[in-house]
Amino acid sequence: MPSLVHVNDDRGMIFIIDPIMKLDIDVIDREHAKLIEIINKLNDQLQVKVYDQTEIDDLFDQLIHYAVEHFFTEALLFKEIGYTGADKHNAQHEALLIELIELKAKKVKMIEILRFLVSWLNTHTVSEDKLYVEEVKAHIAKKMVPKAGIEPAA
Repeated sequence: MPSLVHVNDDRGMIFIIDPIMKLDIDVIDREHAKLIEIINKLNDQLQVKVYDQTEIDDLFDQLIHYAVEHFFTEALLFKEIGYTGADKHNAQHEALLIELIELKAKKVKMIEILRFLVSWLNTHTVSEDKLYVEEVKAHIAKKMVPKAGIEPAA
């Protein structure tokens, strides 16, 4: 199964996106990469012997904020294309945000929260995000086709 790949380097564990997980929708792939970048920054902070809890909290807040931004991007995309699976997909996003906030409130170790999030991203990207790809691509292709009798600019 395609997944976020765990790689050890001199900073400790880092996460990269398996190329099979790419959706080939630029805005979504860029946003997924940004989420992984924030996860890696958070992970980097957790690797040091004495870490700054304020920095951890700030990075977690950035992660939540960016996830909300990404989910909003997807919701707008779904509305634009009339995606029939939008309600289910958006509900999954909402449930994730609630779960992350609850885990932090329960003082679950941040490394456990990261493991949960990486697992969720693996499953969600492969099983849910892939469902809307063809509809988005068809919508984009349809917008690029010139209307009958109108020639594209030379």
